[in-house]
Amino acid sequence: MNQTSQSSKIDDSRSEDSDNYVMRIVDNDAAGQFLTFVLGDEVFGISILSVKEILENTELTHIPMTPKFVAGVINLRGKAIPVIDLNVRLGGSPRKTTKKTCIVIVESIHGSENFIVGILVDAVNEVMVINSEDIEPPPQMGIGFQTDYVRGMGNVSGKFIILLEPNRILSRNELYRVGEEAEKSMTRRKVG
Repeated sequence: MNQTSQSSKIDDSRSEDSDNYVMRIVDNDAAGQFLTFVLGDEVFGISILSVKEILENTELTHIPMTPKFVAGVINLRGKAIPVIDLNVRLGGSPRKTTKKTCIVIVESIHGSENFIVGILVDAVNEVMVINSEDIEPPPQMGIGFQTDYVRGMGNVSGKFIILLEPNRILSRNELYRVGEEAEKSMTRRKVG
Protein backbone atom coordinates (compact mmCIF):
# COMPACT_ATOMS: atom_id res chain seq x y z
CA MET A 1 0.00 0.00 0.00
CA ASN A 2 1.23 3.42 -0.83
CA GLN A 3 0.81 6.67 1.01
CA THR A 4 -1.49 8.78 -1.19
CA SER A 5 -1.43 12.13 0.58
CA GLN A 6 0.71 13.96 3.08
CA SER A 7 -2.01 13.83 5.73
CA SER A 8 -2.65 10.10 5.55
CA LYS A 9 -0.18 7.44 6.59
CA ILE A 10 -0.42 3.73 6.94
CA ASP A 11 1.61 2.26 9.78
CA ASP A 12 2.71 -1.04 8.28
CA SER A 13 3.99 -2.92 11.32
CA ARG A 14 3.50 -5.84 13.63
CA SER A 15 1.22 -5.29 16.58
CA GLU A 16 2.84 -5.66 19.98
CA ASP A 17 -0.26 -7.50 21.26
CA SER A 18 -0.54 -10.03 18.46
CA ASP A 19 1.39 -12.22 16.09
CA ASN A 20 -0.95 -11.09 13.32
CA TYR A 21 0.22 -8.59 10.76
CA VAL A 22 -1.60 -5.31 11.29
CA MET A 23 -1.89 -2.09 9.34
CA ARG A 24 -3.19 0.90 11.22
CA ILE A 25 -4.40 4.03 9.54
CA VAL A 26 -2.89 7.10 11.19
CA ASP A 27 -4.70 10.17 9.99
CA ASN A 28 -5.84 13.59 11.12
CA ASP A 29 -7.28 14.99 7.89
CA ALA A 30 -8.97 12.10 6.13
CA ALA A 31 -12.16 13.54 4.64
CA GLY A 32 -12.53 12.28 1.07
CA GLN A 33 -10.06 9.43 1.55
CA PHE A 34 -11.23 5.87 1.08
CA LEU A 35 -9.62 2.52 1.78
CA THR A 36 -10.27 0.48 -1.35
CA PHE A 37 -10.60 -3.28 -1.37
CA VAL A 38 -11.65 -6.10 -3.65
CA LEU A 39 -14.59 -8.43 -3.23
CA GLY A 40 -15.05 -10.79 -6.16
CA ASP A 41 -14.76 -8.76 -9.35
CA GLU A 42 -15.75 -5.45 -7.75
CA VAL A 43 -13.72 -2.71 -6.09
CA PHE A 44 -15.25 -1.18 -2.97
CA GLY A 45 -14.24 1.73 -0.79
CA ILE A 46 -14.94 2.79 2.76
CA SER A 47 -14.05 6.10 4.39
CA ILE A 48 -10.79 5.78 6.27
CA LEU A 49 -12.43 7.77 9.07
CA SER A 50 -14.34 4.53 9.82
CA VAL A 51 -11.35 2.19 9.44
CA LYS A 52 -9.48 1.33 12.62
CA GLU A 53 -7.02 -1.22 11.28
CA ILE A 54 -6.47 -4.00 8.78
CA LEU A 55 -5.57 -7.52 9.85
CA GLU A 56 -4.29 -10.52 7.98
CA ASN A 57 -6.95 -13.17 7.82
CA THR A 58 -6.90 -15.10 11.05
CA GLU A 59 -8.77 -18.08 12.40
CA LEU A 60 -12.33 -17.16 13.30
CA THR A 61 -14.38 -18.62 16.12
CA HIS A 62 -17.75 -19.53 14.64
CA ILE A 63 -20.81 -18.54 16.64
CA PRO A 64 -23.90 -20.74 16.56
CA MET A 65 -27.33 -19.22 15.96
CA THR A 66 -26.12 -16.06 14.22
CA PRO A 67 -27.07 -14.85 10.75
CA LYS A 68 -25.23 -16.48 7.82
CA PHE A 69 -23.32 -13.28 7.08
CA VAL A 70 -21.54 -13.49 10.45
CA ALA A 71 -18.33 -15.36 9.64
CA GLY A 72 -17.35 -15.56 13.32
CA VAL A 73 -15.44 -13.56 15.92
CA ILE A 74 -11.81 -12.73 16.53
CA ASN A 75 -10.03 -11.87 19.73
CA LEU A 76 -8.61 -8.38 19.23
CA ARG A 77 -6.57 -7.34 22.25
CA GLY A 78 -8.91 -9.20 24.61
CA LYS A 79 -12.17 -8.06 23.01
CA ALA A 80 -14.51 -10.23 20.97
CA ILE A 81 -14.96 -8.56 17.59
CA PRO A 82 -17.63 -9.96 15.26
CA VAL A 83 -16.50 -10.47 11.66
CA ILE A 84 -18.97 -10.04 8.81
CA ASP A 85 -18.57 -11.86 5.49
CA LEU A 86 -19.31 -8.83 3.35
CA ASN A 87 -20.02 -10.90 0.25
CA VAL A 88 -22.75 -12.83 2.10
CA ARG A 89 -24.12 -9.60 3.61
CA LEU A 90 -24.43 -8.17 0.09
CA GLY A 91 -26.42 -11.23 -1.03
CA GLY A 92 -23.65 -13.46 -2.39
CA SER A 93 -22.19 -16.73 -1.21
CA PRO A 94 -19.25 -17.17 1.20
CA ARG A 95 -15.88 -16.46 -0.42
CA LYS A 96 -12.91 -18.79 -0.19
CA THR A 97 -10.08 -17.30 1.82
CA THR A 98 -6.66 -16.79 0.26
CA LYS A 99 -3.33 -15.36 1.37
CA LYS A 100 -4.63 -11.92 0.39
CA THR A 101 -7.87 -12.17 2.41
CA CYS A 102 -8.01 -9.46 5.09
CA ILE A 103 -10.23 -8.35 7.92
CA VAL A 104 -10.91 -4.61 7.88
CA ILE A 105 -11.79 -3.41 11.38
CA VAL A 106 -14.33 -0.59 11.15
CA GLU A 107 -16.27 1.56 13.55
CA SER A 108 -20.02 1.77 13.01
CA ILE A 109 -21.81 4.62 14.75
CA HIS A 110 -25.48 4.41 15.67
CA GLY A 111 -26.71 7.41 17.59
CA SER A 112 -24.32 7.93 20.48
CA GLU A 113 -23.05 4.34 20.39
CA ASN A 114 -19.95 3.09 18.62
CA PHE A 115 -19.60 -0.53 17.53
CA ILE A 116 -16.44 -2.20 16.29
CA VAL A 117 -16.84 -4.91 13.66
CA GLY A 118 -14.57 -6.74 11.24
CA ILE A 119 -15.35 -7.01 7.55
CA LEU A 120 -13.91 -9.96 5.62
CA VAL A 121 -12.64 -8.87 2.17
CA ASP A 122 -10.73 -10.63 -0.62
CA ALA A 123 -7.84 -8.13 -0.70
CA VAL A 124 -7.02 -4.58 0.32
CA ASN A 125 -5.82 -2.21 -2.40
CA GLU A 126 -4.90 1.32 -1.35
CA VAL A 127 -6.09 4.57 0.16
CA MET A 128 -7.52 6.83 -2.54
CA VAL A 129 -8.68 10.43 -2.49
CA ILE A 130 -12.13 10.74 -4.07
CA ASN A 131 -13.51 14.27 -4.20
CA SER A 132 -17.19 14.79 -3.41
CA GLU A 133 -17.87 16.00 -6.96
CA ASP A 134 -16.65 12.59 -8.21
CA ILE A 135 -19.18 10.68 -6.08
CA GLU A 136 -22.50 9.87 -7.72
CA PRO A 137 -25.65 8.57 -5.99
CA PRO A 138 -25.97 4.78 -5.91
CA PRO A 139 -27.94 3.26 -8.78
CA GLN A 140 -31.34 1.87 -7.95
CA MET A 141 -30.61 -1.33 -9.86
CA GLY A 142 -28.00 -3.10 -11.90
CA ILE A 143 -25.13 -3.65 -9.47
CA GLY A 144 -26.18 -7.11 -8.30
CA PHE A 145 -26.92 -6.41 -4.63
CA GLN A 146 -28.95 -4.18 -2.33
CA THR A 147 -27.91 -0.55 -2.47
CA ASP A 148 -29.00 0.16 1.12
CA TYR A 149 -25.36 -0.13 2.22
CA VAL A 150 -23.96 2.05 -0.58
CA ARG A 151 -22.96 5.64 0.10
CA GLY A 152 -22.30 6.35 -3.57
CA MET A 153 -20.28 5.45 -6.63
CA GLY A 154 -16.81 6.98 -6.80
CA ASN A 155 -15.80 7.81 -10.35
CA VAL A 156 -12.03 7.40 -10.56
CA SER A 157 -10.43 7.64 -14.00
CA GLY A 158 -13.68 6.52 -15.65
CA LYS A 159 -14.11 3.45 -13.42
CA PHE A 160 -16.53 3.15 -10.55
CA ILE A 161 -15.66 2.24 -6.98
CA ILE A 162 -18.62 1.21 -4.83
CA LEU A 163 -18.41 3.33 -1.68
CA LEU A 164 -19.96 1.65 1.34
CA GLU A 165 -21.56 3.29 4.36
CA PRO A 166 -20.41 1.33 7.45
CA ASN A 167 -23.30 2.62 9.56
CA ARG A 168 -25.74 0.89 7.22
CA ILE A 169 -24.00 -2.48 6.80
CA LEU A 170 -25.51 -3.63 10.10
CA SER A 171 -28.43 -2.16 12.00
CA ARG A 172 -28.15 -1.29 15.68
CA ASN A 173 -30.21 -4.39 16.61
CA GLU A 174 -28.01 -6.65 14.48
CA LEU A 175 -24.89 -5.18 16.06
CA TYR A 176 -26.27 -5.75 19.58
CA ARG A 177 -27.24 -9.33 18.78
CA VAL A 178 -23.95 -10.20 17.10
CA GLY A 179 -21.98 -8.44 19.85
CA GLU A 180 -23.80 -10.31 22.61
CA GLU A 181 -23.22 -13.66 20.88
CA ALA A 182 -19.55 -12.76 20.36
CA GLU A 183 -19.11 -12.00 24.07
CA LYS A 184 -20.87 -15.26 25.03
CA SER A 185 -18.61 -17.17 22.68
CA MET A 186 -15.45 -15.63 24.14
CA THR A 187 -16.69 -16.32 27.70
CA ARG A 188 -17.37 -19.99 26.83
CA ARG A 189 -13.85 -20.31 25.37
CA LYS A 190 -12.27 -18.87 28.52
CA VAL A 191 -14.29 -21.17 30.80
CA GLY A 192 -13.87 -24.29 28.60
